[in-house]
Amino acid sequence: MGILSLFKNKKENCNELMKSRKYEEVIRCCDEILKKEPENSIAWYNKGWALTKLEKFEEALQCYEKALGLNPEYEDAWVNKGRVLEELGRFNESLNCYNTALNLDSKDEYLWINRGRVLEELGRFNEAIECYNKVLELNSSLEMAFYYKGDVFSSLERYYGALDCYNKVLELNPEAYYAWTRKADTLIKLEMYDEAMKCYKESLKLNPNFEYTFYGMANLFKKLGKFEEAFVCYNKTLEIDSEDENAWYEKGIVLEKLERYSEALECYDKVLELNSEFEDAIKAKKT
Repeated sequence: MGILSLFKNKKENCNELMKSRKYEEVIRCCDEILKKEPENSIAWYNKGWALTKLEKFEEALQCYEKALGLNPEYEDAWVNKGRVLEELGRFNESLNCYNTALNLDSKDEYLWINRGRVLEELGRFNEAIECYNKVLELNSSLEMAFYYKGDVFSSLERYYGALDCYNKVLELNPEAYYAWTRKADTLIKLEMYDEAMKCYKESLKLNPNFEYTFYGMANLFKKLGKFEEAFVCYNKTLEIDSEDENAWYEKGIVLEKLERYSEALECYDKVLELNSEFEDAIKAKKT
């Protein structure tokens, strides 16, 4: 077998490793290709993709930049560079990447969603809504667009608009447990507590391990003065995610209401172990 055939096999092997999600092996394979072809933009991109999956974001960013230096119209590289910059909290730079990618393909509905999410992070909510509306022009049945649009309406305290969006998600996909939970959260804002509890219960039927449902239920029970029930739900939340500082804090508040003060202090200590600058926990310990 000739050298060219061996090299072709190496590239095919790299693609198979990507499909198998063997990320470390993908990186090694790409490095071997890049020794032979240092200007292979696809190999740089694939290496960046694998590093992204391993959450090595700074290294991934360098790979995407290398790929784009070789091929400035590499849309997928612009998209993944944008995602990595999001992970690094560099939202303005991420937005620039998505804008560039959209100049290359303005009909990519998921790109518009990515752009909307970054605009949300930047507090540019009306522009985010415009992005989700653009998505729905391209695909009127994409539940993700309705879901994120609902989240923006919630951020703007436009709760009836949010409710309409979550209802649309559930019309498209009645098993979208996350939408049942967000609908419940929104109903609480509208003081529709019985309806909210029904939505939380529906969410738990579909996914009994969704921590945000238990957390929302706990907050609702606390609001209704049902502290024992709230305590149980905060515990359920913490069984799923033991590092949820907000759940530890709220559990402490409930324990105070139940006059279990030493246990409440233990909760506040746990909060501060997770986040030493959690101001409400600091204040709670002093009172």
